[in-house]
Amino acid sequence: MPEPYSEEGYALMGAAFEVHNIQGGGLLEATYQEKFEMESELRKIPYHCKKELKIFYKGRELRERYTPNLRVFGEIIVELKAISALAPA
Repeated sequence: MPEPYSEEGYALMGAAFEVHNIQGGGLLEATYQEKFEMESELRKIPYHCKKELKIFYKGRELRERYTPNLRVFGEIIVELKAISALAPA
């Protein structure tokens, strides 16, 4: 039995690697987000960008909201980061 969202995960990774292979590094996060959105459209990956989500704790809604970079396939949250090197954290 395949893992949940495995096909969707492969599609996302393919889009991310394509952006990286064409663009490389060194740009701002917003630039990569726009390119990732374009690549998602080309690959017919459904997404919403910067859409505010409600947060719950023990069934109660918090006042605080969460705004991810992208929400893809209706269920997967994508947070893009543009950094010069990986840190232990």
